[in-house]
Amino acid sequence: LGDVSSIATNIIFYRSNNAIISHADVPMAIEFAGVLNKNLNRQVSESFAMDTTGTFWLGACFDDSYGFDNNTSNNCSDGVQVTVVDSDLIFENGFE
Repeated sequence: LGDVSSIATNIIFYRSNNAIISHADVPMAIEFAGVLNKNLNRQVSESFAMDTTGTFWLGACFDDSYGFDNNTSNNCSDGVQVTVVDSDLIFENGFE
């Protein structure tokens, strides 16, 4: 929910070891979202596979491709905690 519109926005989904999501975390997927209008909510989703078991936090960072956003410190969501167990994995070191 921004204060200016963005004409080209990339949404990068991350896996983190803590609730603070940043570009230093493990990128899992990217969505090229195009225009994000100011003061409007927009819901996006992306599917990706987890390749290891454990407790993680998932979140997203929003990048203004043209650099109009002067405050980049507020571009990442909070993390949502998930736990992946062996039976959740489809791939682990190749096919099982």
